[in-house]
Amino acid sequence: MDDGFTPVVFATLTAKNQTALWKLLEDVSRFIWDCSKRTKVHLKPYIGYEDGKNSHAHLILSKLWGIMSALFK
Repeated sequence: MDDGFTPVVFATLTAKNQTALWKLLEDVSRFIWDCSKRTKVHLKPYIGYEDGKNSHAHLILSKLWGIMSALFK
């Protein structure tokens, strides 16, 4: 599906072990918002996660338009 977004970053965000799922996803949401504000581009995240003993999230960030800043170089 070509929705105009281009995958540009794969990231793993870790949290303290046994972090509640709602807290993990809240932190991921804040990270995406901060990246979007810093790079001044529209980002579309694809999120996978594992909660429980090894709490972490995997992200693929895609941009809609614009040039990514040095943050993603």
